Amino acid sequence: MHTIILAGTVVLLAVVPGLIVGYLARMPWHLALGFAVPVTYGMVAVGTYLTGVVTVPWNLATAAGTLLVFMALAVLYRVVLARYGKRDDAAVAEQSSSPSQLPDWPWLAVPGVGVVVGFGTILYILADSLLKAVDGVNNVPSGWDSHWHGSVMTFIDETGIASAVQLGRLMNVETHGALYYPDAWHALNALLIPLTGSTTVQVFNISSIVTVALVIPLSVGALAWRIVRDRMAPAPAALSAGIAAGISGMFPALPYVEIGVGAVPFAIGVGLAGLVAVLVMAVPGAPSRIPLAALGLIGLAAIHPSGALVAGMMVGAWWLLDVLIRPRRGRLLDLGSLAAVGILTAIVLAPQILGVLGEVEEIESFDFVQPIPRMEAFGHVISQQGWDLGTHSTPWVLLALGLLGAVILLALRSWWWLAMWGGLVLLATNSMVPFGEPWADLLFKFSNSFYNDARRLGYPQAVLMITVAGCALGMVLWFAFQGFKKLDSVPQKVRAGGLAAVVLFIFGAAIWQVPELSTKMQPMLHMDRTDRMVSAGDREAFAFLAEQPDAMTTTIFNDPATGTGWAYSLNGLHMAFNHYFWPAHVGTRQWDVWVNLRDLGNPAEPERSDLAEKALRDLDVKYVIMSSPVFWHFQEVAPGLRELDQTPGLTEIYNNGETQIYRVETWRPAAPGEVRVGWAPFDDREGITSDYERPELQPGWVPPEGTG
Repeated sequence: MHTIILAGTVVLLAVVPGLIVGYLARMPWHLALGFAVPVTYGMVAVGTYLTGVVTVPWNLATAAGTLLVFMALAVLYRVVLARYGKRDDAAVAEQSSSPSQLPDWPWLAVPGVGVVVGFGTILYILADSLLKAVDGVNNVPSGWDSHWHGSVMTFIDETGIASAVQLGRLMNVETHGALYYPDAWHALNALLIPLTGSTTVQVFNISSIVTVALVIPLSVGALAWRIVRDRMAPAPAALSAGIAAGISGMFPALPYVEIGVGAVPFAIGVGLAGLVAVLVMAVPGAPSRIPLAALGLIGLAAIHPSGALVAGMMVGAWWLLDVLIRPRRGRLLDLGSLAAVGILTAIVLAPQILGVLGEVEEIESFDFVQPIPRMEAFGHVISQQGWDLGTHSTPWVLLALGLLGAVILLALRSWWWLAMWGGLVLLATNSMVPFGEPWADLLFKFSNSFYNDARRLGYPQAVLMITVAGCALGMVLWFAFQGFKKLDSVPQKVRAGGLAAVVLFIFGAAIWQVPELSTKMQPMLHMDRTDRMVSAGDREAFAFLAEQPDAMTTTIFNDPATGTGWAYSLNGLHMAFNHYFWPAHVGTRQWDVWVNLRDLGNPAEPERSDLAEKALRDLDVKYVIMSSPVFWHFQEVAPGLRELDQTPGLTEIYNNGETQIYRVETWRPAAPGEVRVGWAPFDDREGITSDYERPELQPGWVPPEGTG
């Protein structure tokens, strides 16, 4: 029951705030409901940044205050529109070459049912996998990204620090070096911990699958509506939107692969991109929606910048290949309204944009080039098989439907989505097998935002493909329905009933395939759901350590590559490293411990012993925890952290054969006025730098060839 309540609260928390503000800002309620999720995250992004500026904690109270402020602004905006604005309601916003009347309610119900079916199928497959994993909803995922996501949620809940530009206080424990990390999803999730009495792990597991299951059908359905609506009447657009949303859970490369590897914000952000793009696309016909569109785009960027880039690419292709040819209110007015959304978004996100620019070099360092022929790489990309070959089968039926939809849409002269899809195919192929210069470098400039990963580039490609597949089914059914209308011998009720029966059959077929697809996706979804990094033995060790004197008030030194940083989310222990990743701003003290800890108290190595002792004292480290294995198969524990049971200055106080805990014998409480640079998120660390030459050692040290 607790899990069901938590899942329901995830949906309510993501939808209700955006629904209220959208409706108050004069958006029709059904549209406000459809676009609620990105608007909610936009408010979270603004609220967390402002609470960071004025140094008040992000919690349930300040989140409620943020909502009240946006509600007041929405009401004020509604009053201004009523007095001074021109009416540009939903009918005008959906202007196209065909009649602009909205479809009747039976047609509007089709997208609603489709979203429910898509939500249910995706949720079933992901929940089935989670419940079959070790410890079920309490499973501690071993994934690289998952570790950091859990730490961020715990950090926000514990400290109230949720600004995307202040998370260096978590990543860089000693230096608090600058770090930009988009954390709107984490910040909203952090509210669930006190609201539902759940643990961080429970919130991470449930919110991951529920949020992804919610946003993908909404996004796919909205895209299908926009693509068909630009060329046909509202009824076939609604039919296509509903079918696309209903079958959205059938594409393996959509949610399942990304959730399987723990890339949850990316999965949510790119999954939500189509919905936000459609919200922005409404602006040329309805300029009154500029603030809501900007707020949705802000929220998308605050979940994951890649999502905002995908949405921007969609809007750009749509404007260049559709709106310029068939303007809504005039070419300059259309461009001006779209530019207004971009400018407003950029103003609000300026600090975050600067943060991303500061991390470009790190992002560009990722490389997923494959030793295969280019045409083979192209074939893998087209068939939705990235570098993660063998994780799922090629969805040939859906690809065939996508091809059929492409033929129909091209016949209707709709091609912006094809240009977008083709660009993604080109980027993904180049990321696997680079083209010759200068084309490779140019393409990498775009794919850098996706870590140059064909798997990540295949995700928005899959969104477009499943959308067009839904459009194919919707348009074929509509053409058939229109054909039967010419047969006077077939009563209207029979025609309508037949169409409804076919739509329900399609939904039923999708639901029928869910158990089989769930079985096929289990290997991928369980890949990081083992106890490889955090086993029962590890959790017993964490619990033991949490009960030791001063353990909860000092810094625990750990090897980031071993997953022991999970002790922060699981037991509230303040770890020196809270991610598998080696921080960019590692301080000299952390490094000195890393290199010299084995020689603490060793009279034969007085210099190394002194460096380790001083660093441990300054970091306020009383306990050290080590656990096997390291994350990557090619890694080794660094020499300075080996054989600690033989270190004179350490006393082993716990060893269960897998996890070892040591007490630092030279530790003493801080003297009055003594400044230490361990775990202290609110301390000012100006002047604490990491400007030193790093030796060859890195976390998860890889020994030179031939040395073992």
